[in-house]
Amino acid sequence: MIAQISTLSYRNYLLAQDFTLRTDNINEILKDDEPALDVPAGWVVRVPIPIHYQFNGYCSGGVVVLNAPDHAPESLHLQAPGCGVSSE
Repeated sequence: MIAQISTLSYRNYLLAQDFTLRTDNINEILKDDEPALDVPAGWVVRVPIPIHYQFNGYCSGGVVVLNAPDHAPESLHLQAPGCGVSSE
């Protein structure tokens, strides 16, 4: 999941696609016919504030909360402009 999240900005750049990641559209199909994030069964992914990705790879930054089965939630912080992932 972390790899998918960390490369989403570059993926939108390659697809020349604007996209806003929200909790309710994580499975939305992008131009490459793949979901924005391919979430494993039993996992929960939340995006408290929408994260905007532009066609040129710029990302607004934000937080993605991952909750894997039998694990405590983990907050991933995405830093603009490339949305590199860090956990704080």
